[in-house]
Amino acid sequence: MDAFLILGTRFSGRRAALLDLISRGVCGEPRVAVMLSESEGEGEFDSTIKNLAQFIRYSSPENAREIVENLGGGADVLFFVADSYRNLADSVEDFKKMCDAGIVRLVRIIGVFDCALYASDFDGLAGYFDAVSHFSDCVLLSNRSGVKGGDVNKIRKRYEAACAPHIFQLEMKDGRLENPAAILVDEARRLSMAFDDYDPLDELELDEDTLPEEPFSIEKKPDPYFERLENGARAKPVLDVSKIAEDFKNGK
Repeated sequence: MDAFLILGTRFSGRRAALLDLISRGVCGEPRVAVMLSESEGEGEFDSTIKNLAQFIRYSSPENAREIVENLGGGADVLFFVADSYRNLADSVEDFKKMCDAGIVRLVRIIGVFDCALYASDFDGLAGYFDAVSHFSDCVLLSNRSGVKGGDVNKIRKRYEAACAPHIFQLEMKDGRLENPAAILVDEARRLSMAFDDYDPLDELELDEDTLPEEPFSIEKKPDPYFERLENGARAKPVLDVSKIAEDFKNGK
């Protein structure tokens, strides 16, 4: 089963993007399933999405895996919305386990940037959005209403200056995306290599003249956001923005 992982905060507009991806982006007539955490509230687009796809709630990573396994041949395409109340790295790592087990085949990871939230504290929130960018093949710039064009450009230029390989698309004023079909193209454009199958030896570029004198490891390096210290803590923790996003939404 082909799968797309959706990242972003609760109020970032993920479900509006989902609706457009399903209604205008998916080619042919595949059986589509959407999975969303029980911790997420109801959304205005839920009823419409339910008319186009199986709409399934999951309660935990273990429950999510069980549901996906049981979907079996009941769906051709899965849009899996990561729980915005869980640590971002944990969510991506749990999804990777399903890919590694052959339960799903990752096509793309789609990150949704809430531009209004980001612009409200660019320096303070950059760490979270940097992590979303790191894992994403495509980043959708949403919630731009009321945000200065210069602020949106500042967000975009941060990642273009860092040569982030993912593409950007704008969510338009009517909630639609610039080109939903292009987002679903089966092409990896993410910085993270966590989902890639590669030989660590290829990175060493060794030949007879460059062989190291000391022993060296050829183990595949963990993704920087997955790496853990001896005490079990993340070496590069991702900022938890769930409460910040709620407070920002309620304060508008």
